[in-house]
Amino acid sequence: MTQIIYKEFLCRFFEARDPRAPRDRGRQRFLKAEKRFCELGIGSNIDLLNAYSSLGSNEKFVAIIVFGKQKYHRAIPLLFRELGSKSGLIGGIAAVTLGVLGGDRVFSRLLRHIDLCSANRVGMRAVSALCNIQHLSCEKSMLAIHKLIEILGDTYAHDNARAMAAEGLANMLQHTDRRTIIWRRAVDALLEALDDPSPDVRCCSAYAIGELHIRKALKQLRHIAKHDHEVCPGIGPISKEAANAILQIKDGKGVRNAL
Repeated sequence: MTQIIYKEFLCRFFEARDPRAPRDRGRQRFLKAEKRFCELGIGSNIDLLNAYSSLGSNEKFVAIIVFGKQKYHRAIPLLFRELGSKSGLIGGIAAVTLGVLGGDRVFSRLLRHIDLCSANRVGMRAVSALCNIQHLSCEKSMLAIHKLIEILGDTYAHDNARAMAAEGLANMLQHTDRRTIIWRRAVDALLEALDDPSPDVRCCSAYAIGELHIRKALKQLRHIAKHDHEVCPGIGPISKEAANAILQIKDGKGVRNAL
């Protein structure tokens, strides 16, 4: 495999990267993977798929990103296998990539994983993929929203799965008609989740409500902003999330990046 063909295949992921960017850990990961892919003479998606099992975890991470960017659907079976990876890095990026590739068949398979493995890492990662899935038919989009509502309201489900479901509703409902029954059901579920015992669920529900500009939640959000100072790990006080949601609803835009 010539260097020219290699560069044509991966230029979007390596050649186009800004050489002036800080040499942080993420960039180092890509540089090391680039070197390894070049050594293996990888010049096509099928080359990368065939070589995948011989790659290290760092290179697998980059390979999965390539599959997603290239919209390489032949990698879907591998991505489902990697949902069970012991590596959080690999399992997480596999879930993201399944969501990016999306489609009705991926959606149906994700549902089976969620129903069969809801309490383990495979099920959790399947929920993550479902929350960001793309390229669904109208029918499957409605089913996806129904499933997220179900997960959010299931008090026996893992708190992290329920929190992800709230954020997933924020994504899925962006282009849903507010006059529909499914919209009203989702809003009711999010409003109820604002009083959930789990700080993760409350925090992510406040975020979703702000993203969706649900004005009927303003009274609850003001109460939370004043009284709920419990900290959601990795995010911050729930009161701050509620305050941000209030500003999003009032101004029609978020201030997350400014806080």
